[in-house]
Amino acid sequence: MEKRRHKFLSERRKRFLARVKRKILARHILLVRFGVFLSIFIFLSLIVSVGVFFLKFSGYYKYAELGFTFIFASNKKVKSTDGRTNLLFLGLSGDGEKNPILSDTMIVASFDIYGSGVDLIPIPRDIWIEEIGDKLNGAYRLGNEKRVGGGIVLAKSYVEEILGIPIHYGFSMNFDGFKEVVDYFGGVEVDVPRSFEDKKYPIEGREEDLCDGDPEYACRYETIRFEKGLTTMDGDTALKYVRSRHSEDLEEGTDFARTRRAQLVMLAIKDKLISRDFLYHPRKLFGFWDLIKSISETDMDEYAQVFLARKVFDFRDKIKMHDFDESLLKNPPFSDYNNLYVLVPTAGDWSGIHEWVGKIIGENSRKTGG
Repeated sequence: MEKRRHKFLSERRKRFLARVKRKILARHILLVRFGVFLSIFIFLSLIVSVGVFFLKFSGYYKYAELGFTFIFASNKKVKSTDGRTNLLFLGLSGDGEKNPILSDTMIVASFDIYGSGVDLIPIPRDIWIEEIGDKLNGAYRLGNEKRVGGGIVLAKSYVEEILGIPIHYGFSMNFDGFKEVVDYFGGVEVDVPRSFEDKKYPIEGREEDLCDGDPEYACRYETIRFEKGLTTMDGDTALKYVRSRHSEDLEEGTDFARTRRAQLVMLAIKDKLISRDFLYHPRKLFGFWDLIKSISETDMDEYAQVFLARKVFDFRDKIKMHDFDESLLKNPPFSDYNNLYVLVPTAGDWSGIHEWVGKIIGENSRKTGG
């Protein structure tokens, strides 16, 4: 009897508590939901705060911030004109001591930031600049002699004048840095379009070697060869491929060919950058970022650098190479230009080049008021 009474009271208590719970939940369901959401929010905020603390403490916070920028980058903080952001690449030779620092490779990467892709536009280094009494590849050196950072500024200003488009940013790297980049990836694969041989590739450090009286100074040079087809190149080989200019092949023995080959190597580096083996390894990615900062000079802030890196990824299949229209330039007599090989506009001014560049990028431009 006592057991049944106890069981009856226990069941009544359970039913009572159930009714109370139902009434409370029915009347205060919004309050309960709010409490649950608030608890979840506080918990997640705590996790984020702890995560940020450890990121800052470990030194990886900046990398996390750059990763966030890469994913959510906006074009509002990046310079542009008519929907285009134009970046000048300068490949530098010389050490500034015995040999002057010259921008032997010049390529403009024109980004359509709204989605059509990237156009690579080469600029011949031998274009004569009357105002400085030197070739275009000497502008970087002259600008740096005036002030720190002046090299990029002066080179950009003359490239703007020649191409007829604004150059928003500049980026320079010497050839030693170029080799480091290629070697960082363990080499790159370049699809060589034509076989060629250069019997007069200069050997570094032998520029003043008298070669025991040899009138041909043969000891100053080596012979390099490249075969048509996919070729794996380390940093030293890639540099030779880009810089070769003495091939007897009329298609490969010119400065126009050098810029074309430079574009091919740039695309090969791009393929390495966007490969799964690279993008899915943060240590490699951040190591590359640190390497670039240590071997290059630029007037881009980090936001612009990350934004354009994101665009390279987005446009990985929309990067278009362009050969410079050689008919737009002519080679005048050496005697008129300090006995130098130079190039001047065929039309007498830059209008022909402006029109050529306009045809390349004009159709894809969108007006944004940048």
